[in-house]
Amino acid sequence: MGRHRICVDTETTGLDPRIHVPVEVAWLDMVTGDRGRFVPPHTPADIDAATPIALEVNRYRERGLDREPQDHDGSELRRLHSALVGNTWVGSKPQFDIDMLTPLFERYGLDPQPHYHHPLDVGSYVAGAWLLDDALSLSKACTLLEVPQPDHTAEGDVEATAACFRALTEKA
Repeated sequence: MGRHRICVDTETTGLDPRIHVPVEVAWLDMVTGDRGRFVPPHTPADIDAATPIALEVNRYRERGLDREPQDHDGSELRRLHSALVGNTWVGSKPQFDIDMLTPLFERYGLDPQPHYHHPLDVGSYVAGAWLLDDALSLSKACTLLEVPQPDHTAEGDVEATAACFRALTEKA
């Protein structure tokens, strides 16, 4: 069998990978069904440096991400990394997630780019299928494909992304 599609999503403290960090990561291997979800290590200083809207959108405190055990030993990050090796990174704006996770991979001595070099962006694929000029948000892609809307958690976004790719495959 060829490359697996590995859906990945991060919830973060903001949009700038030089300042902000991931606070939740989820992933799904669309072939095997293997999946994971974890809270990467982050500090109170990381939260202080957060963009307030980011914490509001991902509901960091409301969902209790500040109280969940963090993946300090990197075991869950390593599971994700292993799943990505040689496979295709799939996401809604995957380059953003790649940019956010690369420093974590490096911190744990892992290859910063374990995946196949062409990530798949569901918003671009859906826009192309509908002959639209611009890539779409995950929410708009879900609407066009009649897929349930994501709940803006890492797991919810991964599920919605995978559902969109499955719907596109069925329509192809």
